[in-house]
This record gives sequence, C-alpha cells and structure tokens, in this order.
Amino acid sequence: MGLKAELIFYKGEGRRLSLDPSLDAGVKADFSGLQQGRPISIDVTTNTHYKNIDDYAGPTRKRGRLYLIADVDIKTEKYELFPLRFPLCPDCEKFSHYILFMDTPEMGSHYWASQSQAVVRHCPECWSFQELTNYAYIVDSPLHQLREIEGEQMEDETADPSFKRQPFLDKESTPIVQFFEKIDRRLLSGLAEMDYTTYGPDGEGDWNGILLWHHPLVRNLNDELDYSI
Repeated sequence: MGLKAELIFYKGEGRRLSLDPSLDAGVKADFSGLQQGRPISIDVTTNTHYKNIDDYAGPTRKRGRLYLIADVDIKTEKYELFPLRFPLCPDCEKFSHYILFMDTPEMGSHYWASQSQAVVRHCPECWSFQELTNYAYIVDSPLHQLREIEGEQMEDETADPSFKRQPFLDKESTPIVQFFEKIDRRLLSGLAEMDYTTYGPDGEGDWNGILLWHHPLVRNLNDELDYSI
C-alpha cells in the first residue's frame, strides 16, 4: 500500500516538484524535490494519524529544508500536501506552534464577538508561551455559538440528532484561521478562545484558552491552554 501511495503521488507531482526518490533512510522522507526553487523533502502516507510531526524536527533543523507530508487516498488517488512550517523551539528543539488566542466575547453592538486577538508561540514540551502580535478585529465567537446550540440540544423540541460538536467548531473556525494566516503570514496550529473555568464551590477559577480547532497534523495541544491575553 505504501509503494502504491508513493507511485500515485509521484505520478501527480513528479514533474512539478522535480521529485527524486530519497534513498537515505535517515532523512525520514520518500522524495526530495524543489518548490519555488527551494529544496524540500516529502514523506508519503496513507494515514496522517500515524505520523508524529516531532520526528521531523531533528531532520528539519539539521538539513535546513522544508518537510511536507503527502496524505494519499489509495481509493480515489487524491492527495493533500501538508507543509511542516512549524517553528522550532529554541529550548527543546522540537516543533512549537503558533496559536491564535481570541479574548472572551463582549455583548454589544456586534453581539458576542471577540474584539482583541493575539498570536502566541507555544511549545507543548516546554509549556512556554510567547506573545508575538496583537490584533483588534471584530470576530464572532464560535464558543458562544456552540454553547447556544448545546443549550438547544437539551430540549427535545430544538435538539438536532445530527449535530456534532467538533465538525461545527471546525466549520466556524476555518474562515477565522484562514483570515489571520493571511494577515499574520504564519501557519497557525490552533485557534483558542478565552473562557473562565470554575473549579471551586464559590466560583473560584481561572481564565484559560479553550482550544476550538487544531491543525490536522498537530495532536499534542491540550484542550485547555493555561494562557490568557
């Protein structure tokens, strides 16, 4: 199956990316090539869930080239390319991630919208956070919309049996992520929204970022991120 996936990908991209088979097992790639004149390495897979992106941090650092994961569907012969443009953590040398944090929404003329945002570099291994850029756009709150729908799901008259939480958040988060990637010019690994989480009987709690969406190849981000803007 692996060889068939490589052949499908080579047939589709061999000429465009000037692909050559990688014979060195130490480079963790099936092909080397060129993208816009820059050397790249490509690893082909039929299931991204078995790929740990931190395995590519060392080769990325040592070789100084961009790695891409090609996810190939054997049945349809379609594929998707995921560039590993994640920043390397200067401390642990694994991949860190750019996460967009949105402040808690405010009730006003824009009706439950975030009015300030920050792009933060976060290393899950070191648990470090570094705020990089700030914005002040009016962005509708996916978390508020989710909770309204979840409230409706509690009532028989308004419940939708086909509703699923994560597909809804993915749909609402995708245009937000695409907008901020365009203006910030960074590949975002996650979208989080600030929320107050209670843990005590008298309302004691903390502000945390609730992870709404994450990049398809990033699976080591916690659902709650101990950071607030």
